[in-house]
Amino acid sequence: MKTIDAVVVLLALTGAFMAGMYVERGKRLQATVKRPVEDNVKIGKDRVSLGTYRVTAYCADCEVCVNVPEWRDGKTASGKDAEGLIVAAPADIAFGTVLDIEGYGRAVVEDRGGAIVGDKLDVLMSSHSAALTWGVRHIEVFKVLID
Repeated sequence: MKTIDAVVVLLALTGAFMAGMYVERGKRLQATVKRPVEDNVKIGKDRVSLGTYRVTAYCADCEVCVNVPEWRDGKTASGKDAEGLIVAAPADIAFGTVLDIEGYGRAVVEDRGGAIVGDKLDVLMSSHSAALTWGVRHIEVFKVLID
């Protein structure tokens, strides 16, 4: 499995040691981390803007975020495991498309959602609290061009 660099921005809710250094409450810590990407995904150096999207977040296994019980099975609409950097996108963005989303990183479109149409995206989070923390963001989204 390949990895890509993803920028992670953390907001310290309390004073804490993060990444070996003390971060004051309310301060941001930004780090670049390696994230796994499927071997069949090629990451290009170029990208093209898809425009500004309304980006919300969800967690895969809770009844608040996923209101259809049979969809809470740990799988995405494409059949992949619901883990890592995954995006739910409208049907006009094909499964396997790599998107660069500010504040989230480069993620693969592997999911759909009933309310995910037009200029809406949903990014997968590891917990419901992380999804709530993300909130609603209106940000420019880029398609990573495949080599």
